[in-house]
Amino acid sequence: MSAYKHSLETVPRGQAECQWYPPRNKQRPQAVIVFFPGNPGLVEYYPPFLHKLQSLIPASYGLISIGHVGHSLSLSFQTQNLTLAEQIQVKVEFVQKLRKELDLWRKEDQGRAGGRGDGGQTMIGLMGHSVGAEIAVQTIRGVEHPEKPLAVTSDDAKQQQQPAEQPAFRITAAFLLFPTLAHIARTPNAQRLRPLFHSPLLELAPILVLLFKPVFLMIHLVYWLFPSTRNAQTSSIYAPNPTTITMLETPIVLSHVLRLARSEMETICEPDLEWYTRNGQSGSGRVFSYWGANDGWVGKEGDAVKRALKGVESSDSNMENEDSEMVERVIDCSDNVPHAFCLAHSNIIAEKVAAWIKHAFKQKSL
Repeated sequence: MSAYKHSLETVPRGQAECQWYPPRNKQRPQAVIVFFPGNPGLVEYYPPFLHKLQSLIPASYGLISIGHVGHSLSLSFQTQNLTLAEQIQVKVEFVQKLRKELDLWRKEDQGRAGGRGDGGQTMIGLMGHSVGAEIAVQTIRGVEHPEKPLAVTSDDAKQQQQPAEQPAFRITAAFLLFPTLAHIARTPNAQRLRPLFHSPLLELAPILVLLFKPVFLMIHLVYWLFPSTRNAQTSSIYAPNPTTITMLETPIVLSHVLRLARSEMETICEPDLEWYTRNGQSGSGRVFSYWGANDGWVGKEGDAVKRALKGVESSDSNMENEDSEMVERVIDCSDNVPHAFCLAHSNIIAEKVAAWIKHAFKQKSL
């Protein structure tokens, strides 16, 4: 576990937690996949998923997860809330710095090899869960075309449809899990929880958490008496989750979570369907997505994005046959996996993502 401190002058200072899952061959990575969590942006939810994924992808690939600024249970607390646009700016800077570090690593390897190294540039992929998928998309736009504004809304989406001729550097692939990419405020869950994201409940929630803290302490006692209830990975998504309980005991983090949710409702509006078409099945094919069945955080609002990613319908509309390998780029869940897959379904999703990663980076064996 480490901390990333951004250097953006226009964004409030703060830290984001990072976790590095190095290549199993202990060499310089041929590819690195950067993972963005949903909201809450706590990296503590995802180690079972990322550890499993690490075991399935090529041994020369690495993974790194970065949480959201202020969404940490161990770093010093961030007192000023960041908007979704500001969180995206931090991720753009992080990926840009990662690119520089990987290039420096490659040059050092070449120097030690007397200039006889393979010289191949490390590929970078982005992966996001829920709102992390939107962050991944906007981070691609930010690092490839830094002259463009970030976090499009319904008012400025049309201004961003034409890309620059040459990107600053190219992201190889994006993997979007249960993505919330369009009009999130209209989704069933957002409509039901709307009062929680607005005054006065938004301001009262941290105080109410303090009042109910004895209840959380009682849950910890249950954990101690019945240890099997601690591990949601082997029981149920409805079992009390230690990370969730700790977050609810930390009012400042809960405040960041709720205020980011409100920013999502205001920001994630009309999607740039042309961008999804250009990068989906009918275009570059570098975007892969997994959609939950009856996902209350997506609803019908995501259908237009899904259609754009699938592109032109054909007999094998979103399947590709390469070297006898069938790759489904847009997957509609048939395994009854919930939106919060990281609580109890990490292995299922890791297996699907691993297949994408091996295909996207043209690596066919571990």
